[in-house]
Amino acid sequence: CVSQADDDTADPADDDDSADDDDSSLDPLPDGLPEHLVEYWTLCQQAPTIPSGTGYDGLLTDTHVHTNVAQDPVAFGVELLQEMNATGVDRVVVQSDHFAPLSSRLKLDLGWAELLPWCGRVDFLVGAFDPEDPEAPAYVTERLDAAPYAGVGELDILHVSGQMSADPAAAPLLQIYADLIERGLSVHLQASTDPLEPLWDAQVQVMADHPDLPFAWLGCNGIVLPDELSHVACTVVPELDSLLPPDPAAIERHYRRSLIGSDMAPLGFPSPASELLGWDSFAEAMLEARTMLGQRDLPEDVEYAYARGNFDRTWSRAVEHLRLLL
Repeated sequence: CVSQADDDTADPADDDDSADDDDSSLDPLPDGLPEHLVEYWTLCQQAPTIPSGTGYDGLLTDTHVHTNVAQDPVAFGVELLQEMNATGVDRVVVQSDHFAPLSSRLKLDLGWAELLPWCGRVDFLVGAFDPEDPEAPAYVTERLDAAPYAGVGELDILHVSGQMSADPAAAPLLQIYADLIERGLSVHLQASTDPLEPLWDAQVQVMADHPDLPFAWLGCNGIVLPDELSHVACTVVPELDSLLPPDPAAIERHYRRSLIGSDMAPLGFPSPASELLGWDSFAEAMLEARTMLGQRDLPEDVEYAYARGNFDRTWSRAVEHLRLLL
């Protein structure tokens, strides 16, 4: 299944048609589809419904959905697609809990590999490696050869909690970046956004040295990035004034690179961020994002960039990678 949006990313007006598509006749089950993935595949085939009267009336995306080893990938994926379809969300990127031990993240990398060939709307990132481990590049290569992952993440160059950090210029990590560029894939990372941090200059320089590698950087929406980082997008939680700053000039500065990132999971699958953000589910966060986009009377191109345009640009080569495999 390739996302319905994959063929119309250039025109915001096309979003209006997707909500009205007739899902009464889905494609026949593809050869080789495991029986326990039929519901997952079927939900992926359905066009998302854009809720009426909730704000922005186009398709949405989410770069920052979290899961953990206690959550079965198939059950998680089914519930996630149900919530995506009910709230008008076309594509998401899922990643493992980066606080979890490598052994737990390994189980998730392997578990999600089975789902990835059957739905182009739900991407997953390889995450079970230490960026400074000399064995990491071999592991990432093995995983990327095995299934159509969208890239790697969530990497912690300097986590906001201060509990985790990695050298942004570590040789194994640079080797992984080279592999991703060759495959046309992307990176999601959490790094310090404080220019006074010792790692700041190194992180900016590494990004600048890899202009052909799309980066999704969690939390960088509040800063003005150098011009040489035009390939870097900022993952933003859709709450309070984070997604849409009160100042119109700030929106003008940041809208071309802002990505919606809920940091949530579907209902029944606890997310560490749920208590902090005040949402019970991925669907609730997406409805909040839709409300926020719709209440500001933004130009159509600005709404579209936030909702889906920047996502398609950041993760677009993952779509092409999936097409080649299928």
